[in-house]
Amino acid sequence: MQSKPAALDRAVQIIQNRPLAAFAALTFVFSWLLWLAPRALGLSDTIIFRHLVALGAFAPALAGGLVGYLRCEPRPAIRWDWFMGALLAVGVLYILCLPYASSQAQSASNLTWAVRILLWAAPALVIALGMSDGGQLRGLIAAPAGAKLLTPWYAAALLAVPALFGLGYAAGWALGDAPQISLNGSAGEIALTIAASFIYMSLFGGALAEEPGLRGLALPALQQKSPPLAAAALLALAWTVWIVPLHLNGYYQASPDGALQAILFRGLLNLLLSVLLAWLYNRSAGNLLACILLHGSFTTASAFLPLTTPLLALLTAAVLALIIQAQMWQSPDQAA
Repeated sequence: MQSKPAALDRAVQIIQNRPLAAFAALTFVFSWLLWLAPRALGLSDTIIFRHLVALGAFAPALAGGLVGYLRCEPRPAIRWDWFMGALLAVGVLYILCLPYASSQAQSASNLTWAVRILLWAAPALVIALGMSDGGQLRGLIAAPAGAKLLTPWYAAALLAVPALFGLGYAAGWALGDAPQISLNGSAGEIALTIAASFIYMSLFGGALAEEPGLRGLALPALQQKSPPLAAAALLALAWTVWIVPLHLNGYYQASPDGALQAILFRGLLNLLLSVLLAWLYNRSAGNLLACILLHGSFTTASAFLPLTTPLLALLTAAVLALIIQAQMWQSPDQAA
């Protein structure tokens, strides 16, 4: 029987030798445990359930950060100063944005607040791991020259998808296929709601929770053996399978056409977003912050504007144009 240190060393060695497989295993196990166990145990508190779902969504970023950390030799010191600062900042942003971005009540039980603080700790830990020496987020906002160079990518990541959504909604309205938008109030109030929703969804709605792992670790690993288009498609498939429990545990509203149709539709969205993110990742020289901003803008736009047929057609056309422009069916050295 192996001693604990020997077993731990063996586990670290496996992670170092097979980082992609270790990343996938850690992601699925951690997420599915948090997504399926609450319903299996009969959890009735809606807020706690939704926060556990959000916490489970951080599996890709946490697994990616852990795998990246264990692969560093020598291992850097984790930036606990960044963790404490980020924990405070995330908590403040949560409290400020919650009234605008979510229907969840701020007043809750002590247990609910404990789960909330645990949820705040997840992005704080991602940031602490990412800002350690050799971490995935370190240096993204670095020298002024680099920041100026990356400014267009940040602007495109923030604005391109909402612009596409707006054009798609306008086309749907012109064709009589544009459901009512549920936005009320003055222009300032609407802008505040959208801004708060973007911050909230970027922190807790998938962008920061997923991108450091999916694009920071999995995509470059897949692109070592496959062209960008194939890597993005494979990642989209794994992404869709990963969130299947959310269609089964009641987190996603049941589709009138059934769970299978809902999963297939989300798979289509994942494919479009995965290709967009792969294109942006490669064109911005692997800038994760740009990917986080694009993911956050996509999630926010889809929360306010309905996914109509004209919008899906426009998104598909835009993705196809990027595939052709970047020749994503070829390896990067062939397309250069």
